[in-house]
Amino acid sequence: MKKLLKPKKPLTVLCMLCAVSLLASGFSKYSSALGENPYKDVSEDKWYYETVQKANELGIMTGTADDLFAPELPMTREMFVTALYRMAQIGVANEGAFLFEYDDVNYNNKNKWYYYPVAWATDMGVTLGIDENNFGVGMPVTR
Repeated sequence: MKKLLKPKKPLTVLCMLCAVSLLASGFSKYSSALGENPYKDVSEDKWYYETVQKANELGIMTGTADDLFAPELPMTREMFVTALYRMAQIGVANEGAFLFEYDDVNYNNKNKWYYYPVAWATDMGVTLGIDENNFGVGMPVTR
């Protein structure tokens, strides 16, 4: 039997996009026709083109820059929990009421785009840090 998923290999943005694709089909009644493609690295001939557009439209995955999506980029731990946070449609709630504290993600850097998603994922038990003191910012999610 051929192994499709190789353990400990980095999860790419495209892998997460596959999950978003399944979910996005359920959101189709909430979105209109696809808007203009803002990403110069996602062409219309790619199998994931429409899913990238839907994920962007829904605010689940918004790229690495205004004009870049970076589909082949390894997905980091903070990117992953941010996508989950946005899919769960949490929004910023209970500001300052989180119980977690990591050296690499803490209240002093609450203006980082990943602060609230990491706080939510940690407090809800969705994920833990890589150790007691660190979440693992910049580390890839592995399969």
